[in-house]
Amino acid sequence: MDIEDELFSTKDFYLACFLKVKGLKLIGVDKIEYGKDFYFKFERIPNLDNLITSFYADKEDVSANRFIDAIRALKALIHNIKER
Repeated sequence: MDIEDELFSTKDFYLACFLKVKGLKLIGVDKIEYGKDFYFKFERIPNLDNLITSFYADKEDVSANRFIDAIRALKALIHNIKER
């Protein structure tokens, strides 16, 4: 099994924040060459598809403070990558 098969990537910033709040391990962040987008790579877990569906269906509740903390943490990562 390829390591990429064990990862989930998204460029949806708020989905990435949500997954971080839900406790998924952030493996890395990749900048798309010649663009402003970033891919957030997470560990793949068994119920990942259900979490993603619940997020987009607005059926998940998370702590506002934890979500804000995740936003700040991921923005800091992005800014550090931009400065390289």
